[in-house]
This record gives sequence, C-alpha cells and structure tokens, in this order.
Amino acid sequence: MGAREESRAHLRKAREFVAAAQLEAERELYSAAASSAVLAGINAKDTICLRLTGRTNKSDDHRSAVPELAAVGPAGKALESTFRRLLGLKTAAQYQSAQT
Repeated sequence: MGAREESRAHLRKAREFVAAAQLEAERELYSAAASSAVLAGINAKDTICLRLTGRTNKSDDHRSAVPELAAVGPAGKALESTFRRLLGLKTAAQYQSAQT
C-alpha cells in the first residue's frame, strides 16, 4: 500500500473514532469518549504526515508523535500544542481508575 492509500485508511479510521467519541459522549461514557478522541487524533496525525511527507513513524510512545507532526511544516506546527494536549488525555482515559 502506498502512502496515499495508507493516508486515506488512517483518515477513515480517524473519522470512525470521532464518530465513536461523539456517541460515547452522548451516552456519558466520558473515558471511552476521551480514548476514542485520542485514537482519532493519532490517526489524523498519521494522515497528515503520510500526506505531506509520504511517511509516518509507528511507536508505542505516542509522545514521539508530537515532534513528528510539528516537523511536517506549518500545518503540523500549528497543531502541535493541541495534539500534545490530546495525547495528555490518553493515560487518564485508558489506564487510570475513576475517582469518586
């Protein structure tokens, strides 16, 4: 699969996760909604990087994705702080127990 096709696949996944996040939020499933939003953002980052550079890095450490996004040019740089904040929700949404 070429970069263009791969970017389209990531875009489809990003849109799917956004739709899931919206449904989960409507049902007050906030941790699930945040998790889906994070996954949407990661797939959107992959879409942008693939479209603008023809490649994207795959890593279990998603913090490395922030400088990767910023390095693709003005569009990525403009999204850097938002993407960093979004990734900051990942641990709380996916791994921390709920506080009562």
